[in-house]
Amino acid sequence: NSGYLTNAESVKVAIRNYGYLPASNYEVGLIFNGNMVATEFVSDTIQPDSVQFHTFGTTVDMSAIGAYPFKIFTAYGLDTTFVNDTFRVVVQQLPRNDAAIIGFTGLDFPVCDSVLNAGIVIQNKGVDTLFSVTINYQINGGTTISINWTGALPPGQIEVVPFSSNEGVNGDNMLTAFVQQPNGVPDENGSNDLLSRPFSMVSSGTGIVLELLTDNY
Repeated sequence: NSGYLTNAESVKVAIRNYGYLPASNYEVGLIFNGNMVATEFVSDTIQPDSVQFHTFGTTVDMSAIGAYPFKIFTAYGLDTTFVNDTFRVVVQQLPRNDAAIIGFTGLDFPVCDSVLNAGIVIQNKGVDTLFSVTINYQINGGTTISINWTGALPPGQIEVVPFSSNEGVNGDNMLTAFVQQPNGVPDENGSNDLLSRPFSMVSSGTGIVLELLTDNY
């Protein structure tokens, strides 16, 4: 898997002779993404318990983000064991620039204040280091506030971006956040850009102090 696959990727396979006699004059085929790409004749001899590498003459396009199934097979007239003639594998083109919002902090309990002090949890789900991203948030569908985050977030790592807001109301609220422009380019995976979560505020509450007297147990 990689984030740097192109529209002209070579396909190289390893073919092992599991028999006790030399093998030659066989065919090797390539099915890519459900389509037959090539069937090529190989005349070279593979000695017993040896490996020969073969590169197909046709390249494949893996430039778009997604999963690509490969099916490689051999056809040899003297083959007596067919269970290992086919090999299947899925290779993924991963997004290079993919910032995700995966959660919030400070919302697990009612906010007993007129100001919300919370955090937006972002994760770098791309294969490139995340150096910048625009984080937007709004409360109850109100004004969108933008935070221009900068740093150096390695692939897979998370960071909590704190913020404060006085746009919440007494009672039930909804916080929505979304990210844009990781590393100054469009996000390559929009499915994880937005997250919403309800929370409650008690802006007119009164603080109390509890003094507990234990019985030494």
